[in-house]
Amino acid sequence: DTIQKQIRSLVEQSPAALNIMRYVREAVAPCAIQRMNQLLSNCKSCPIHCGTRTLGTGDPNASLLIIMDYPTAQQASYNRPISIFEGNEKVEAFLRVTFEKEQVDFSKLFFINTVNCCPSRTVKTATGKEELYRTPLPNEIRACETYVKYAVDVLHPPMIILMGAVASNVYIKKQAISKIRGTWHSVHCIPAMPTYSPNEIQ
Repeated sequence: DTIQKQIRSLVEQSPAALNIMRYVREAVAPCAIQRMNQLLSNCKSCPIHCGTRTLGTGDPNASLLIIMDYPTAQQASYNRPISIFEGNEKVEAFLRVTFEKEQVDFSKLFFINTVNCCPSRTVKTATGKEELYRTPLPNEIRACETYVKYAVDVLHPPMIILMGAVASNVYIKKQAISKIRGTWHSVHCIPAMPTYSPNEIQ
C-alpha cells in the first residue's frame, strides 16, 4: 500500500497525469522513435539511391516538433544513417540560437525531415558524370510521409513548425511559402506554423 501511494503521488505530480494517453506516449516514445530510426536506416521505399538517411533527432518526449525539408548535398556524401544536423552544423547553430533567444530549450525539441534521403539526378559532363541534387518528387515525398506521420502520432505535440517549402506543401497544397509563412494551419489536427527552410542560410 505504501509503495502504491508513492507511485500514485509521483504520477500525480507529472503533467501527463492530466491526460492518460499523454502518460502512455511519454512511456513508449523513446522506444517507438528508436524503432522508427531503425526502419529509416534500412528504408528502400522509393527510387532514391543515396545511402544517406537522416534520422529523427532530439527529445522523444518533445512538446514541439519541427519538420524540415530534406538532406543537403553535403550530407548526401556521408552515405550512411546520420542525425539531421550531422554535416549541417551551421543550421544547427542557427536554430539553437534562434530558439534559445526565445527561451525555448533546444535539447527538448524533436526534428525530422520530410524526405530523409538526398534526391539527385545523374547528368553527363565533359569529364564524365555528375550528381545534381534536386527537390524531391511527389512519389518520394509520399514514400517518406509514413515516417513523418509516425513521428507526429508518437510525439503528438501541442504544436508543429514546418520549415521549408517541401515540408509545408505536403500539408498546405499549392501555396508559396512566402504567402503562408507565419500563418496558422493544421497538421493532423495539430496547430502548425510554416516558415522558411533553415537550409537557405548561406
